[in-house]
Parts: sequence; structure tokens; C-alpha cells
Amino acid sequence: MKIAISGAGGFIGSYLSDYFRGLGNQIIPLHRGIFQTENQEKLDEIMTDCNVVINLAGTSVFTRWTEKRNRNFK
Repeated sequence: MKIAISGAGGFIGSYLSDYFRGLGNQIIPLHRGIFQTENQEKLDEIMTDCNVVINLAGTSVFTRWTEKRNRNFK
């Protein structure tokens, strides 16, 4: 199975990548640059070829949850 993961290099993504690879799956890390307009065709090709897409990109959960930070998520 082909699995595309955005955020594959992060804390959770690296563990998931190793886990799924250990089960015999092919991991396709989606780097930040692939989402640029000039790479649209390559992204379409990757998405068409994948069985599963996991999105882990975003802000880390390993920071202090201040009132200011919480307002950003409302």
C-alpha cells in the first residue's frame, strides 16, 4: 500500500512512517515544497497513486498552551 504523509518528519509522523514501513507499506513524505503552485502536477500524480493520505502538518502540540495560543485555534 502507498501512504502519503504530510508532516512525516515530525515527532508523530516519523513514528508512523517507521511503523507503516515495518508493515511493508511504501511511505511517500509530502514536503512543504510539493504544495507550491508550480508542483501541482507532481502533487496530483502522488495523490492519484496513493491509497492513503495522512495529514500531520501544522503546529506542534509540544508547546505551552497559553491563552494567546488558544485564541489562534478558535
